[in-house]
Amino acid sequence: MNTNLNSTTAMTPPAFEPTPMPMFQSKYLRPAFSPDDDAAALAAAAAAKIVSDAAAAKKAADDAALAAAELEKNKTKPTDAEAKLLKEVMASKKKLEDAATEKADLAAKLALFDGIDPVAIKALLATQVAAEKAALEKAGDFDRLKAMMATEHAAELAKVTKAAADAAAANNASVSKINDLTIGQAFSTSKFVTDDLVVPAAKARALYGSNFEIEGEAIIAYDKPKGEAARTKLVDGSGNPLSFEESIKRIVEGDPDKDRMLKSKLGDGAGSRTVKGVTTPPAAGALKGMARIEASLLAGSLAKKAI
Repeated sequence: MNTNLNSTTAMTPPAFEPTPMPMFQSKYLRPAFSPDDDAAALAAAAAAKIVSDAAAAKKAADDAALAAAELEKNKTKPTDAEAKLLKEVMASKKKLEDAATEKADLAAKLALFDGIDPVAIKALLATQVAAEKAALEKAGDFDRLKAMMATEHAAELAKVTKAAADAAAANNASVSKINDLTIGQAFSTSKFVTDDLVVPAAKARALYGSNFEIEGEAIIAYDKPKGEAARTKLVDGSGNPLSFEESIKRIVEGDPDKDRMLKSKLGDGAGSRTVKGVTTPPAAGALKGMARIEASLLAGSLAKKAI
């Protein structure tokens, strides 16, 4: 077999010249969507490997072309070694084509790094981190601000509450003073309280004062003390409020203990005697039944009055 490789035939494929890979200034170039600083370096290494494989494939293809030309020239059946070499050449050619396609795809992806400054990218990332920290610090300040506002609100609320309590206390004091000047004065000047009750005006007011209230400029009486349910205003047949005298008399008469509150109506003929305007009840041993009970009540009232 003639193995002169200097001869060429029509089967010689065109020479393959691999396209040089674009060079990049920094390994830190990376697409905007990837923060990996090694991505560009890995891509460059892969591109270099593709170039190397392409060169080896080209050499194998050239050898296969020469062998094919020689076979065509001699029109003889290839040996087993030559057939094996031809298969390897065809496989290398397929790998070369695949490598060229992969190279083009990789070049398109690397084009995304065109014009990107890795230093500027790092600075941008640092700025973003700083902004996030500032936001967190600002959120912390807001929490402190909320706590401060809550403290101030509590202080203002305490002031308002105290002012309301003071106003209520002042109002109660005013109401109490008004009651002293009105209801209290009515008890003190009441003829019924002075003449018919066995207790002084102050004690009578303590017992029955809660039955009276000031409404407008008038003293209004009720059949029950303030705070009890189903209270009824005391009025006359025309619906007009009763006077104080009529009201206190009706209230006392409705008291279950009225017999202990009213003075005895015993006269001198019942064994009592009057000395300097003071009526002295008769001796208890001289009386019997109701007269004796009334005399005892009268004696008790006179003793309290003397005190």
